[in-house]
Amino acid sequence: PALPSRDFGELKMQTFINVNTGNHIIFDHKIVIQENNFPLEFYYVYNSQAETMADVWRFAHKRFKRLPQPGQTSPALLIEKDGHETLYQFDRKTNAWMAPYWSDSRPSLKYDAAAKEWRWFDPKTQMTEIYNADGDLIECLNSKNESTTYYYDSFQMHYLLRIDAPGSTYEFRQDVVNGER
Repeated sequence: PALPSRDFGELKMQTFINVNTGNHIIFDHKIVIQENNFPLEFYYVYNSQAETMADVWRFAHKRFKRLPQPGQTSPALLIEKDGHETLYQFDRKTNAWMAPYWSDSRPSLKYDAAAKEWRWFDPKTQMTEIYNADGDLIECLNSKNESTTYYYDSFQMHYLLRIDAPGSTYEFRQDVVNGER
């Protein structure tokens, strides 16, 4: 459970405190763009319990921190948009990695050996997210199978994320400082 948040300041920043862990989270510069497929949200997140300095302030973007090797059943670890981590455990009945039960849904993760990619699915929202072997989000599909794709370029001095939505392209560049982004 988190304490409720209210927007504050001209930038309408939001803050949350997880009462169980004491983690303090701030959403900064939040922009929501209503796309044809689904809303795209862009913002930075401050996470007081981040493991590395690079993740204290981070661009809100999901990625898998750890994925099992094909053929293995070790847990997968997803870093959510707000920076918290969700552990996915292998379930032999479904042959998938399952998130803990949420109040109204239980997302799953499966490996597609033919495409060499990971498919995340939320039964409540009917959203599918596709991740590459490095854990990067490469595509989102809504319930109508409409797609938004994500491209990444890592250079020595900056990291570039390009998002192609129907009729629009968004690019974000993050500079590297002291080897961290």
